[in-house]
Amino acid sequence: MSRLQRLSTNLTCINIRNSQTFNLTSNFIMTRNWYITEKIISLAMITWGGLLLYYSSRGILFLLDLISGKDISVLSTFKYYHLLFVLPLATIIAGLLLLFDKRTGWTMALVTLLMNGLIFLIPRDKYTNNFNLNDNGFITFMLFLSIVCLTIFAILLRRPFQLKYHPTMKTWFTIVIVTSVILLDKTLIYLLS
Repeated sequence: MSRLQRLSTNLTCINIRNSQTFNLTSNFIMTRNWYITEKIISLAMITWGGLLLYYSSRGILFLLDLISGKDISVLSTFKYYHLLFVLPLATIIAGLLLLFDKRTGWTMALVTLLMNGLIFLIPRDKYTNNFNLNDNGFITFMLFLSIVCLTIFAILLRRPFQLKYHPTMKTWFTIVIVTSVILLDKTLIYLLS
């Protein structure tokens, strides 16, 4: 292979002023700052999913203790509160896959961050959240968490991540469909409670 062929097959741009390096012909090499940002986001998602799973399971166990003498089954409880388990588990899995640079992890991270940002805006049911509607601290905390999740969602939509993970129309379609189904599920549970 001649020197000219090697140069043409390995076109690499280096911008020394901004310390950015990327390969024009093959895979995109993220800058160090974006790489560190991705790892911090993935570790934060794993931590957030773990905390959410822990507190959700404690809340469900408390609820089951309250209704143990009543005529309510565990299956009906799971029917109304299944997102309290599914969303934290999906967040942990998305964080782990994003940590290992998987495209599926990036897609799941987008879905779970969008869901974590929007799910707080729909009450769990009509009866148990009535005491929280008057609590300004609770509302402020939930809005803060929604803004943080939606900001991280917007960061993952930036150009370096799109160049790294090469999303297709199928990827965007998957994100829209899964998010719509989960929001519809949450809305129907609220309306039917």
